Formats: sequence, C-alpha cells, structure tokens
Amino acid sequence: MVANSRVSAASDDDHQQFLSLNKNYRQAIGKISYLQVATRRDLAFFTSQLSQFLEKPGYSHWIAFKHLLQYRAGTQDLALCLGGSDFSLCSYSNADYANCINT
Repeated sequence: MVANSRVSAASDDDHQQFLSLNKNYRQAIGKISYLQVATRRDLAFFTSQLSQFLEKPGYSHWIAFKHLLQYRAGTQDLALCLGGSDFSLCSYSNADYANCINT
C-alpha cells in the first residue's frame, strides 16, 4: 500500500464506475487472501484493508487491488533467509490503528 494512503468507502459514482468494469472483486480478494495466508504474510494488512469493502467496492478499490498485484509481482523473488551465520536481525514496527478514517 502506498505510504500515507487511505482506503475509504466508495461513493455511488465510484461504485457504478467499478460495476461497469464487470470484475468480480470478492473473488479477486478471496484469491489474494488465500495466497497471503498460505505463503505471503506481507500482504496481510493490504488484503485486510481491501476486504472491508466487499459489499460495495469502488473503482478506487480496484485500482488499489491492481497495485497489490504489482507489488506481489515485483517482490516474488525476495526472501528472508535466517540462520547459518552470526547475523543479528533487528526490526521495528509502527501501527496506527487510531487513525482509521472508517471508524
């Protein structure tokens, strides 16, 4: 997901524009959800954000889904290999749940 971007509910116009594409948003999110559970845990946050709008997806949600596919394609050869040396792994995380615009 693009840094500092927010996914919000679709307007009626945005939803109608998506319907004109004749795409199955629920099926697409389901396939990505299966992939993230099975092998790609890095897709979990993005998938959970997009799955909130299964009832009334908009064109903006479809564009965000296409960005997710581009990210997946661009990172499919990356891996995190641990062990075999004295390498020390240090990670940081920041979660901003209070800044959700949909609540």
